[in-house]
Amino acid sequence: MRSLPLTFVAALCVLALAAPAALARSIAQPHVVVAVVDSGVTPSKQLAGRLVPGWDFVDNDATPTDGFGHGTELAGIVATQCPKCLIMPVRVLGNGGLGQVPAVVKGIQYAVAHGAQVVNLSMTTPYDSPDLSAAIEWAVGQGVSVTVAAGNAGASTAFPGVETPNAIVVGSVDASGKLFSWSNHGPWVDVFAPGTLKSRSLEGKVVSATGTSASAAFVAGRAGDLLACNASLTPASVSQQLQVSLTAPSC
Repeated sequence: MRSLPLTFVAALCVLALAAPAALARSIAQPHVVVAVVDSGVTPSKQLAGRLVPGWDFVDNDATPTDGFGHGTELAGIVATQCPKCLIMPVRVLGNGGLGQVPAVVKGIQYAVAHGAQVVNLSMTTPYDSPDLSAAIEWAVGQGVSVTVAAGNAGASTAFPGVETPNAIVVGSVDASGKLFSWSNHGPWVDVFAPGTLKSRSLEGKVVSATGTSASAAFVAGRAGDLLACNASLTPASVSQQLQVSLTAPSC
C-alpha cells in the first residue's frame, strides 16, 4: 500500500459572535454515531457528553486529541446539525494538518468496525489513491454513509479518491445559495451545502469555519439527523434525500 499525503481542506477560521442556536435542541438519548476522521477532537463544553471512544492512528493510542484544530471544529459543526448524534473522533492527520492514506484507510475501517453510521472525510489528496477509494466504497457497502469534502481549489475536476460512486461529495455555497469561487464543482459533486459555519476552536472560542470541510461536516450532521429519524435508511437513500433537501427532518 502506497503512503500518500493528504491535506485538510478548510479555509480561514475567524472569530464570530454568536453560538450555534441549534444546540438548544434536545440531545436526549442520542443513538447515531458520526465518525470525524480527521485531526482528532479535543473535548469542549459544546461536545460535553457527545463523544464516544475513538483512536489515534498518528500516535497509535486511544487518545485522539486534536493538536491542529480542524477536527474539533468539524465535530462542533456535526454536533450542531445533529443534536441526536454521538461523535467518534478518529485521528489520522497530524498537528500540521497532513497525513498518510494508509492511516485514513485504517481510520475508516476502525469507524465502521466500532459502530459509526456516518463517516466524515474533510480532506483531499492530489494523487491517485485506489486504496482510499476502495475503503470508502467498502464502508458504504457496510451500510455506512460517507461524506467527503469536494476541495477548495475552485476546480471543475475531482481530486483522485474523491469521485467515488457511492460517497456523498460536498461542495460549498454561500447564504444565498451561490457557489463559492473557491469550491470545487461539477457533476461529480452530489450536494452543495453552506460553506461558512460557526463552531468552536481548540481554545473554546466561537469561530467561523469556512471551506468544503465545513460543508461536508454539515452534511454529515444532516445524514445523522436522517438516520436518527429512520435508522433503516440505506446510504443510497440518505444520499438521495440530502440531494433533494438539506432541511433538518422533523421526527
